Amino acid sequence: MAIVKAVSFKNKEQDLLDHVGKRDFSYYVKDLIRKDMNEKLSSKVPGRNENITIKKRNINFEF
Repeated sequence: MAIVKAVSFKNKEQDLLDHVGKRDFSYYVKDLIRKDMNEKLSSKVPGRNENITIKKRNINFEF
């Protein structure tokens, strides 16, 4: 079962919506969240220089 979280855009962010168009950007958002998680996890462990590898799909966002 999927969980759907809405993303709201303000009127001044119309350029973001125009850029996305009709593309599904859920994979892009998930990738950003994973990168953020990796940065936070690696910063919590002193002396750790590598990020934790999380399995992800290779998606080409160029349409």
